[in-house]
Amino acid sequence: MVRKLVYFSIILLSLAYQSIAAFQRNALTKVLNIKKTFGAKGDGISDDTKCFSDAADYINKNKGNSILYIPKGIYRVGHQKKVFENKNIPLKTNNIFGITKCDNVLIYGDKNTSIIKYNDNLYFGSFTNNLQPLQEIEVKRPFSDQNTIADMGVCFILINCSNINIEKLSLDGNFTKGHVNIGGGCGDAGWQITHIGIYVVNTNQLKIESVNIKKFGEDGLYLWNNLVNVPNENLIILKSKFEQNGRQGISLCSGKNILIADCIFANTGKGILNSAPGAGIDFEPENTNGDSAFIENCDVKNCKMYNNSGPGVLLLNSSFSSHINFYNCTLVGNSYFCAWVTTKNVTFNNCNFFGTVVHNYGSDNESEATKYNNCFFADNYKTNIAAIANIENLPSNLYINNYLVSSNNTNNVIYNSCKFNTLNNKTLWLNATKKYKLINCSIVQAANINDGIWVPFMESQNSSFKFPEKSLQFGLNFKSGNSTLDGKTQINSAK
Repeated sequence: MVRKLVYFSIILLSLAYQSIAAFQRNALTKVLNIKKTFGAKGDGISDDTKCFSDAADYINKNKGNSILYIPKGIYRVGHQKKVFENKNIPLKTNNIFGITKCDNVLIYGDKNTSIIKYNDNLYFGSFTNNLQPLQEIEVKRPFSDQNTIADMGVCFILINCSNINIEKLSLDGNFTKGHVNIGGGCGDAGWQITHIGIYVVNTNQLKIESVNIKKFGEDGLYLWNNLVNVPNENLIILKSKFEQNGRQGISLCSGKNILIADCIFANTGKGILNSAPGAGIDFEPENTNGDSAFIENCDVKNCKMYNNSGPGVLLLNSSFSSHINFYNCTLVGNSYFCAWVTTKNVTFNNCNFFGTVVHNYGSDNESEATKYNNCFFADNYKTNIAAIANIENLPSNLYINNYLVSSNNTNNVIYNSCKFNTLNNKTLWLNATKKYKLINCSIVQAANINDGIWVPFMESQNSSFKFPEKSLQFGLNFKSGNSTLDGKTQINSAK
């Protein structure tokens, strides 16, 4: 049977996705089976680490051009070795499967039944030579003594590759109580120590589909580059789950032309450890040694982010990020803000926000300011049950930080055809030196709380405000004439 590898380039600004390359199995393509070719057991007991290492070595020697099938089974992997023969610490874990400078590779399994799971009793964190966890008083942040560290490595690492497909696999870092030895922290906060599901460096035309990545000590997926102004490019992540990872579902530190669609980002930092930021997706270009990483042209579509210890999406202030668009996403903040937005050129379309949205990117340049189109904001589930349908084990509590939407830098930010609905909390804190716009919006606050709608310097067009008559709203600047209302805006204000 001929199996095709089809890769897509993404023209994100126009939302046109077109095929840029198709690889069909030919005489150069090696068809490999992790069990039959490399002797893996997949019985949940045997250590199959060497089998995956051997498979990677084979593919590296073939410069890619390979199909690796991982049949149904539980493949136990990962073992640590001493860096110094006469010392118990540091401990190093080799990466399980790593390929470099490879082209045209398909790695696939049987959905939900091909599981790569780390072995029990590995060490992760900072330890004494007797393998006792360092206490926080001994760590003294920022902590970087590598002679005390035990890491657990990376499951899949791709370096300088192209045309790679990974699909229908489950990667389990096994960060479960009683199955891993947790030491003290490392880095500026938490456990900034390597244990990542998939690590992508300088790689183009990558597709990850129907892959579940859970319970890793650091990130589910990490995207980075170490080349000046050369990001990972043309990346597609589809129908995948990132759950209960220690630091991030995805750390997006470099990339151009990216599609993330139909994915779930849940319970980050809700396992046995939690390292900041704890986001579902963290958009954070990392520039090291003077190199310039950047994120450009990224679409996030039909995704759900909920019950993360940090923001569902974190868009940190950076001049190296732009043109990030969200479509039909549901962001639920159960323990922290559902969204943190301080990156330019970010647009949310038809998205649902439950919990506090904090910050915006305000700018004198209107094209750079944050935009919300046809979005819904609420401090409760009751007013939009359909948005949270099919979300499993969703906590009942929501994180509200005084206001439903709180932003102190809203220059030229636009809310177009949006609905805001609060039952028990304050609704809007929007402040700016230049007017932002509420166009065709509906703001409903049930709680009898003063200053629940603080909107100085606002320009309102065809919008409506409804709140208890005995409450005082809008803020002093609004009353003194610094905001404007058109004739269609309706206000049920205090009497």
